[in-house]
Amino acid sequence: MANLIRKLDELAVDASVSRGSLLFHSGTPASAAFVVRSGRVVLVWQASDQVYPMCVHGPGSLLGLASTLNGQYTVTAKALDDCDVGYIPADRVVALLHSSPLLTLEAMRLTAADSARMRSMGSDRKSASPVTPKTHRSS
Repeated sequence: MANLIRKLDELAVDASVSRGSLLFHSGTPASAAFVVRSGRVVLVWQASDQVYPMCVHGPGSLLGLASTLNGQYTVTAKALDDCDVGYIPADRVVALLHSSPLLTLEAMRLTAADSARMRSMGSDRKSASPVTPKTHRSS
């Protein structure tokens, strides 16, 4: 799987993300995948007015791969720190996978592992306490 992440990182556009900023939001069209180069990003699942933190990703993590293939983000990604990421447009992800059956197999394995991890977190979420998001009012 490291080969897929390395290849995608080679195609990536450098981007800086400020602490607290969203890389992507659940339910929106998937425009890109991201390789975390520095800092930490938390994935959260949102239900109505509650937020459930799922997992924290650091350098070397690939975020949004499955979403670039199915067209929509299913979780929200938020920077916990100032981060440097590689931004890989969805069309570049698809083109890379189209060019290499071996990389496509790596992507399938990675998305299957992510899916299994999300399912197990989903069952854990039933017993977890949600975090109520803070509302910021503008003056």
